[in-house]
Amino acid sequence: MKKVIILILLIYQSSLAFSYELGKKTSFGNSLTYFKIYESSKEIAQIYFLDPSNHYHFCSVESNPSFFNHLSSGIDTLAMLKNIKPSYAILADFSHHIESDGKLSFGYIFNSIGVFIYAPDYLKKMKILNKNSISKRFFMVTEINEKEYYSLIILNEATDIKIVKKIITETKGLNLQKFKLYSLLNFPIALMTFGKKDTIVYESHKNITKYSCLFLNGK
Repeated sequence: MKKVIILILLIYQSSLAFSYELGKKTSFGNSLTYFKIYESSKEIAQIYFLDPSNHYHFCSVESNPSFFNHLSSGIDTLAMLKNIKPSYAILADFSHHIESDGKLSFGYIFNSIGVFIYAPDYLKKMKILNKNSISKRFFMVTEINEKEYYSLIILNEATDIKIVKKIITETKGLNLQKFKLYSLLNFPIALMTFGKKDTIVYESHKNITKYSCLFLNGK
C-alpha cells in the first residue's frame, strides 16, 4: 500500500512539473490584455487578447507614407485627424519579403481566405500566414463568455502547432473550449502604448526604425 501511495505522489508531482500556468494579467486600454505562460515556473510564451469589436484606425505606407517617416509624430497626426486620444498601436513591417518553407495546402489557402476576408486592402496583398506548422508566432480566434476575441501567441522557441494547441488547452486559467490557430510568418511586429511618454512594450525585431502599417486604438 505504501508503495502505491508513493507511486501516486510521484505521478502527481510529475504532472505538476510539466503543467502550464498563466501569469498576471496586464491591460492596455480597455480592449487589449496580455499574459505570460509558464511551464514549471519558466516563461515559455506570451499571449495577447484583442477585442475586435472596438474601433481601430488602420494606416499604411501605401495610404499615408509620410506618417511612417517619424512614427511618433505620424501617430500624433493620425490621432488628431481622427479626433481621438491614442491608447496603443499595433505595428507591423512588410517592407521585406519573407518566404515560407512549408508546402502549399488546401488548409493554407482556406485559412488565407478566412483571415483576409475583412482585412484592409493593404494587408490583403501581404504574405502573413506561414505554410509551415512550426513557428514562433500564431494567430488565434477564440470565444470568451460567448464573445469573439483575436489573439496572438508568441513563443520563446519555434513550436509545432499541435504542441501550441496542447499548451493553450492545458494552461490553467485560460479555459478556452473553442479556438482556431493560424501559423504566422516572422515579419516584424511591435506594440506601442501612449501615456506620459510613448513606450514600446513589445518588439519582435530589434532596431526596426520604420514600420509599414499600424492599427491605432484610442478613445
